[in-house]
Amino acid sequence: MIKTITKITLTLIIICQSLIPLQADENLIHELSFSIREAFSLDKAEPLPRVEIGFEDLNNDGYIDALVSIVDRNYCGTGGCSFAVFKGELSGFSLLSRGTITSPPIYVKNTSTNGWRDLIVNTGGVGAVNLEYNGTKRFPNPSMSPKASPEQVSRAKLVIEPSSLLLTAGFYVAIAPYCPKKGVQCDKVRYFGQSLKSGNSLVLIGEKKLSCEKNEGCKVKGFEFVNGTITYFVSVGGELTVLSNNDETLVNQDGEWKFGLSDSLSTIYTDH
Repeated sequence: MIKTITKITLTLIIICQSLIPLQADENLIHELSFSIREAFSLDKAEPLPRVEIGFEDLNNDGYIDALVSIVDRNYCGTGGCSFAVFKGELSGFSLLSRGTITSPPIYVKNTSTNGWRDLIVNTGGVGAVNLEYNGTKRFPNPSMSPKASPEQVSRAKLVIEPSSLLLTAGFYVAIAPYCPKKGVQCDKVRYFGQSLKSGNSLVLIGEKKLSCEKNEGCKVKGFEFVNGTITYFVSVGGELTVLSNNDETLVNQDGEWKFGLSDSLSTIYTDH
């Protein structure tokens, strides 16, 4: 059964066999990857750039649509990065419109223009702005769009939250919340790791690991992800450890959290 999700980073997983209205899971990512390659003229052999994705039904047709922010340095400038919206259909996704100089966080408003929900995006030098669909394949220039008020931001739905970024000597790691059930916060997290040497990347879904003291309660000590017989652990202190099934250490590197660790990652949402 395909489940609703709000945000995930791109990877190749399994070809989606069907698209159920208002539902999604990781299977959609592989289907969406074909549309992203086509929209940005990427060769099949070319590695996909790092992206942040939010899913939401933007035109009330019963099918989820995809908001894609390409946060790869090759697609970013001083004002922000490339951005696109893909229309969800029974057969997959097709490009609705794309734009530039945007960056997360990205919100969906309750208002609509030309049949599609209005957005709030961030753009360099301006901050949060209102972005409306103009009926073409190109969104208006965000830097020329009207600024979003704090009230508008508070009323909008957050669909793409910036990842917490960890940089070690050999790896780039992005950790973000991953809660498949719409509107419910949880302790599952998503891992995007990329080798700085080879460029190979990996996406995994894992969970927060807790440290509990009898008189002090529990706190998040890190994030654990399992890929077959290999376990990845990222500590809140910025240490990346990769272990084999017999506990052999394959990787152990200290790193630095760029811009700090987000509150949603350090917060415990379920009872323990």
